[in-house]
Amino acid sequence: SIPKNAKGVLLVEGKADIVFFEHLTTVLKKHGLIEKNFEEHGIVIMPVGGCNNLKDWVTRKLIEQIGLKYAVFLDSDRKTENECTKNVKTVSDLNNSNILAFTTKKREIENYLHPSLFNNEIVISDFNDVKHEAKTYYDKIGRKVLEHCWPKMSFEQIRDREKYVNELGDIKYELTEIVSEIINYFT
Repeated sequence: SIPKNAKGVLLVEGKADIVFFEHLTTVLKKHGLIEKNFEEHGIVIMPVGGCNNLKDWVTRKLIEQIGLKYAVFLDSDRKTENECTKNVKTVSDLNNSNILAFTTKKREIENYLHPSLFNNEIVISDFNDVKHEAKTYYDKIGRKVLEHCWPKMSFEQIRDREKYVNELGDIKYELTEIVSEIINYFT
């Protein structure tokens, strides 16, 4: 259900994305990088499934029936830096249609987990399959790696994993930028 005070909807792939953004915005607020978290801004996070389901939501105009602005956040699903996946293309098409949409710079949101959460025993690069690697480490939780680990991420760990260098050589913080753009879009 969508609260009456909702200002917008962020469409995401799954329930793990809700955990991801709730913790991320809480930590960013606590450290003064944003004023309010998504919930306090009236931004509802709605999982719609993967890229194919999202296409149905957009093509069939299901999201418009809600009567709120919306934005989209997807994993890039890239296995290499310059790969153009279905998700990357979908986000590009949405942006070209004036719909705010993002993909991760890394493969999936699990690629933002800090290796110290696994005692540095698994490799977390930008494009490896962290869910598979972490499953071996956390066999008992299987596919729920992000839900289990992300809430343990500290501000410093998040900053470390979201940091990138842009084409001008400036240090930037991807997730903070995305959150700020989403907040600005809906307010």
